[in-house]
Amino acid sequence: MISPIITRLREHPRATQFLIFLTFVIALAANLYGLAAGISIIFPHLFYIPIILAAFFYPRWGVPAAVTLCALYLLMVAGVQAGTGPDLLPAAARCVVYLIVAVVVTWLSGRVDAQKNELVTAKEEWENTFNAVPDLIALIGKEHNIIRVNKAMADTLGITPETAVGLKCYEVVHHTTSHPPFCPHALLMKDGQEHSAEVHEDTLGGDFLVTTNPLYDPGGNLIGSVHVARDISKRKKAERELRESEQKYRSLVETSFDGIAIHQKGILVYVNQTAARILGSEDPSLFLGRSALDMVAPAFRERTAERVQQAPDKALELVREQFLKLDGTPIDVDVTTVPSIWEGRPAAYVTFRDITARVQAEAALRESEERYRTILENLQDVYFRFDQDSRLVMMSPSAARTFGCNTVSEILGSPATSLWKNPEERSQMIEAMKRQGGSVQDWEAEFVKRDGTPFWVSVTARLHTNPAGEFQGSEGIIRDISGRKKTDETLKTALNKLNMLSSITRHDILNQIMGLRTFLELSKEDLKGTKYEAFIDKEEQAAEAIQRQIEFTKYYQDIGVNAPKWQEAGLVIREAKTQLNTRSIDVQVAVPGVEIFADPLIVKVFFNLMENSLRHGERVTTMSFSSLESDAGLVITYRDNGVGISTDEKTKLFRKGFGKNTGLGLFLSREILAITGITITENGMPGEGVQFEIIVPEEGYRFTTGKKRSSDQR
Repeated sequence: MISPIITRLREHPRATQFLIFLTFVIALAANLYGLAAGISIIFPHLFYIPIILAAFFYPRWGVPAAVTLCALYLLMVAGVQAGTGPDLLPAAARCVVYLIVAVVVTWLSGRVDAQKNELVTAKEEWENTFNAVPDLIALIGKEHNIIRVNKAMADTLGITPETAVGLKCYEVVHHTTSHPPFCPHALLMKDGQEHSAEVHEDTLGGDFLVTTNPLYDPGGNLIGSVHVARDISKRKKAERELRESEQKYRSLVETSFDGIAIHQKGILVYVNQTAARILGSEDPSLFLGRSALDMVAPAFRERTAERVQQAPDKALELVREQFLKLDGTPIDVDVTTVPSIWEGRPAAYVTFRDITARVQAEAALRESEERYRTILENLQDVYFRFDQDSRLVMMSPSAARTFGCNTVSEILGSPATSLWKNPEERSQMIEAMKRQGGSVQDWEAEFVKRDGTPFWVSVTARLHTNPAGEFQGSEGIIRDISGRKKTDETLKTALNKLNMLSSITRHDILNQIMGLRTFLELSKEDLKGTKYEAFIDKEEQAAEAIQRQIEFTKYYQDIGVNAPKWQEAGLVIREAKTQLNTRSIDVQVAVPGVEIFADPLIVKVFFNLMENSLRHGERVTTMSFSSLESDAGLVITYRDNGVGISTDEKTKLFRKGFGKNTGLGLFLSREILAITGITITENGMPGEGVQFEIIVPEEGYRFTTGKKRSSDQR
């Protein structure tokens, strides 16, 4: 009861001062009255009130106030009794008591203030500590009502500490109408024991470690719990990130295309699936506990042992070694090693890659390059390569001999046109290469040596282009055919002489046969009706046969005289057509944009086919030529709508002398085509017209319209 009054007085210092002054005035007035009335014992006790109040509320002024009061009291006693009264001595004794009381009360007040200040300081320190703790702290009563919360808890809840008092904890924390099943406070209320749990609470914005401890009143009764929630969001996030990192690391290691192994002092403690597979097993556990050196080929163990000793201290450079599979098969590997930690102890992290296939490929490449170099160095023909600027960047050693220089370096860097006698002819070859899918074969041209001497070559080359089709250079083979050209010229001269001799001889023989047949005709007239007439007929038949044979040599001698060349099939067919009277015949030529490599006499082939239809087809009104690609090559088909060829005649069709006229037309046709590997067959149905199929091999035809051959497309 007294404590609240004192507290209020301390809170209102003017009221306290007024009370002290009032009691002092009353005590002074009462004593003045008592002295005047002769009462000197009761009223002096009233002075204790202002002395005690002053000493209690104002310890610094308690004793001075008592001295002042005593002085006033003694003066008052002396004044009333003129200094001789019997009360002066007791009054003095009372003043001494007043001073003693003032001193004692002042001391006691100081002690009370000191204790109060200590309590206030302790309370402030406790409250400061309570509010400074970053953990969320709440004192919660039995019914889940909040008794008190610290600043961190209030700030997290978005309310003031005073507002939180009395609220239900689950309402402000979980926003629910009842506590959750895992509530540690509810569990503590059941068994009185400490409880803790890790919870994720979206309302509080993270993960928390919640701990509850019993809260007792001074009588030892359980009245609630001290509820502490520590924010572990960062820790949980770090744990999640660590788990994710470990999972990524494990996934990376387990799915790596490289073998990964960890060893401690040379003993394997981890091997990934790829490492096990490289070493010849699907079970990594087979290698655990084994020495890493067991996996190393004997020739590399000494060096590897040194690396094993160095591995825990520093990263080791990439080296090439040889490991052994479980079955003893050696494999080539690239190996790197870095220091690591395994289960808290130093270890070495080894990464290796199986390069056996690459080593074998490198060896094969070296062998291939050696073979290539040997071939190139011993090549009699000249290998060349031009860059995108058509400058010579590579030539085989044989180029020095072919072009008449000391070393190949003398002509490297030269423009392509410098090799040609007529540079414009190179453009013609390039255009031909573009038309033929990017290459040419046996293109004949005149080149020049370093001293300007011309010589004949045969060029086989192909273009290099980028994905956009732009020219990037060319490469190929140059063959010196000067000797062959001279031989060809010599042979052609000899052949011309033979042909001239054959022509003169044929002319003379035919003149003699003409005279012979004339005399036989005259003899036949003279011997008509005799038995010798039959002999004359036989002699005429023999003379006619001799004449046909001699005339055949006229055609046969021209086969192969001129070199085969590229000829547009459609134009050749139309040229053959102009040599025949086909006005009443519908001739269709559907062989567009294709050239064939054949003897110049191929026009005679198409001529013979159409002439045979006119001569023997009986009812021919249409003739047609068409072309089609097949696996065998280009098929040029000739058809008519005549009587066709009987089955018996098909087997003899291309024999020399077979037929109703000279018997040489189809025989000659087959021979002309055979010079460049072209074949001809007859596949028509008897009575439905002829069907001749001329098959040109793949290398014997090309398109002139930009179309690619089916083989190129494949």
